[in-house]
Amino acid sequence: MRLLKLRSLRNPTAWLCGLGLLVGCTGQTALLGPRPPTNYTPSRTADGRACTFLVLGVIPSSNFQRRDQIAYERALSHGGRALTDTTIQYSWYVIPYVGYLHCTRITGKVIE
Repeated sequence: MRLLKLRSLRNPTAWLCGLGLLVGCTGQTALLGPRPPTNYTPSRTADGRACTFLVLGVIPSSNFQRRDQIAYERALSHGGRALTDTTIQYSWYVIPYVGYLHCTRITGKVIE
C-alpha cells in the first residue's frame, strides 16, 4: 500500500493536471473604475447589470471578461463619475441542454 502512494506522487500526469487546475482557476485583479478623490460626497445609489451566455457551458457568446466593466458603466449611465462602497453579485442561471447565463450586478454610491 505504501509503494502505491509513493508511485502516485511521481506520476507526472497527476502533477500536470494539478498544475493546470491551479493555473486555470486564477484571474487578474481588475480596477473597474477610477479611484475616488480624497474628498467626496456620495449622492445616491445606482446599480448596473450585465449578462453573458455560455453555450453548452463552455463557449462564451460575448466578451466574458468585460461583463464587470459593462455593469459598472451601466450603473453610471444616469450620470456620475465613479462608484464607491460597491458590492458585486454574481448569478448563474442554467438553461437545460443549452448553456448557462452568467450575470453580474454592481451596486454602489455615486460620486458626482
